[in-house]
Amino acid sequence: MANYREINALASDFFEKYGGMMTLTQVGRELGVGSRQTAKKFVEDREVPAVTVGERVKYESRLVAKAIVSARGFC
Repeated sequence: MANYREINALASDFFEKYGGMMTLTQVGRELGVGSRQTAKKFVEDREVPAVTVGERVKYESRLVAKAIVSARGFC
């Protein structure tokens, strides 16, 4: 079962920093990687859906937080 406190804390932090949506660069920054390709592989492997906003592809902050917490082994 997911650790909702960890997810909520991380999602709140992301919302304060980035709003409700994150770019691959921002996802990579939070993962500690410099490559957008690595960030893209991370979100694709964890099936975080991409949302097209205008011409940009973004990811919902809460879903990214859930994927990161899950990858840490808290779920």
